[in-house]
Amino acid sequence: GILEEPQEHFEAIKSAYPHFLHGRASDGSVVFVELVGRLDVSCLPDDADVGRHFAFVHEFLSKRYDGEATRLVSVLDVRGIE
Repeated sequence: GILEEPQEHFEAIKSAYPHFLHGRASDGSVVFVELVGRLDVSCLPDDADVGRHFAFVHEFLSKRYDGEATRLVSVLDVRGIE
């Protein structure tokens, strides 16, 4: 699966589009934060596949919380978008 495949642009994509696992909300939901307002695609290699990166990240989260009755909450921080 995608988790076993090399992610050669992982760090470049993380740098260009900061996102991270924040932890859990008070109701137990897993909180994932995306800093949309800090997106900078100018520093990405032409062959960087951001969609595939997010499939990788979400598959990782799915495996990490496998077997738990939980839900994922994505927080989109748009500060900085004009």
